[in-house]
Amino acid sequence: MKDTETVVVIGGAGLIGSAIARHLAGKGKYVVIADIRMPLNQEVVCAEYVQLDVLQQGAVAQLMDDYQPVLVVNAVNSATLFSRHVQSGYDKIIQFYVDLYRSLRALPGSIHYVQIGTTGSGGLGFNIPFTHGDKLEDLPIINKAAFAGIATSMLTLLSRSFPSEKVRISELKPGLAIFADIIFESMVGKARLVTLDGGESGHYTYHETALLTQFMGFTTVSRIVAKVEALLDLHKGTVGAVAHDIIASINSTILTQEERDNLLRDKYLKKMQILQKNDPSIITTGNLGPPPVVRDLVVGYVLSQEPNLSKQAFSHYLATNTSVLETLSYIAKKNEQLAKYLHEECTYEKYELLQHYYRSGFVAWQIAGAALSKQVPV
Repeated sequence: MKDTETVVVIGGAGLIGSAIARHLAGKGKYVVIADIRMPLNQEVVCAEYVQLDVLQQGAVAQLMDDYQPVLVVNAVNSATLFSRHVQSGYDKIIQFYVDLYRSLRALPGSIHYVQIGTTGSGGLGFNIPFTHGDKLEDLPIINKAAFAGIATSMLTLLSRSFPSEKVRISELKPGLAIFADIIFESMVGKARLVTLDGGESGHYTYHETALLTQFMGFTTVSRIVAKVEALLDLHKGTVGAVAHDIIASINSTILTQEERDNLLRDKYLKKMQILQKNDPSIITTGNLGPPPVVRDLVVGYVLSQEPNLSKQAFSHYLATNTSVLETLSYIAKKNEQLAKYLHEECTYEKYELLQHYYRSGFVAWQIAGAALSKQVPV
């Protein structure tokens, strides 16, 4: 029986993942390794080992549900794996993060999710002269970098989907060539083979290592583990503990609404209200989907004008109110399918449902917004 916090290391059989798992186990954590492979490093220490392909749909949800971890470190180089089949890889990487979102949402407690990411190019640009054995003209590294960017974008979305005290999302993104901390040597025929282990890229000789790191730079697994340790705040008071958290950095630099923007928003909304004040107006163009949002704006408009209609009176209002009629006509000219949906869905039952979100003085967008805030997307 475990008597300490559970942490899950995805990809814990690999070069970086195994080092992180070993480090966390040494800190007294109950470490669960999840990996499609059996551990390559016999020194891997963990409480449980789950042989699992977490990139398959539903796998991460099952893992989260089974172990209820307080920490997940994902050391799988998913950018490389997904980029090997670009078209299908795009769908799969998006699905992985949608599954992860649902899994995090379902957890009863708080969690820190840390991804060991990649730039995809070892920190270089389009001028990268190396590949993982593929043809340079096939752009394998560029595709990998693109998928690395998708991963970071998805993680940024995740970080903005939950209260920070519920879910913390972090990504460490090394822009370097990473090697094991030991030198390997063996005899091959009459020659000595001396290499450094570069993880997924394989082993490199002295000349290969020197050439590669001249362009990409150099670091070791233990250095990555030290960065993870600082990120997790295992040493309280560590200076710059989140200095290398890409997600925290992105969130700190994303443009947000400032006071001037608040004033401009209020100015434009007020002017729009004045311009439509004395005439019937189009309630919604239908551009702000999905269809239920368009429906709630239309039905919410009716509710804002007449909050206590009977079923018969509601039907009469829909059939005679100029704003409603012109709105439906406008949408029908642009999107027949949406117009058909609205004719079927703008019902008295929806009117009664929206009454739960109505407050005196509310207008259509406030009613629709109140209903929307109670829903969890995806």
